[in-house]
Amino acid sequence: MRVFWSSIVVFFLCSPALADCPDVTKHCSAGSVGWQGQCYHKPSWTHPFGYCGDCGHGFCPKPPGISDMPKKAEAAGSACRKKLIEKKVFDGCSWDPKDPASRSFKFVFDDGACNEHDICYTTPGMKKSDCDDNFEANMKYACESFYFNQIKSHPFVVPLNAPQLGLCETAAPFWKAAVVVAGLEAYQKDQKRGKEICE
Repeated sequence: MRVFWSSIVVFFLCSPALADCPDVTKHCSAGSVGWQGQCYHKPSWTHPFGYCGDCGHGFCPKPPGISDMPKKAEAAGSACRKKLIEKKVFDGCSWDPKDPASRSFKFVFDDGACNEHDICYTTPGMKKSDCDDNFEANMKYACESFYFNQIKSHPFVVPLNAPQLGLCETAAPFWKAAVVVAGLEAYQKDQKRGKEICE
């Protein structure tokens, strides 16, 4: 009888059913850290007191897209911009940086900052320098969105993403420098194409 009551006490002290099953970290793309939800699983032969285990797909941050970018090329009006997007004048980040640190953030910049930069180059009347400045601002926004804004609801993963956020924001000026130095030919070609599309 003493063994029986001891077992009951152990069950009530150890069963996860009596406590929360806290979320755990989940490793995601581009060095980011998300979370995986945990649910209580009923006792079984292998887990006589039940256990906390994965439930659902968890959460990983997603790179922001064109519509999320704070700096948009609007010089030729919304109708022209709509045409450029419909014609898909963008192809993501075509530049492949040599250093691994910058290359690792291509995933973060691709859908939003790089595509918006392509649209900007193709927008009639947009200055190249303005497009390049917008590019850097949008990249830094993408960094903050990916490594902070999307995960701040779970404070326990925020510090784990802080180093990558810093590196990402540091990489943005290097990406900008690449288009400042080598983007003139592409800009001139895209301006011509944009005028043909928007006329």
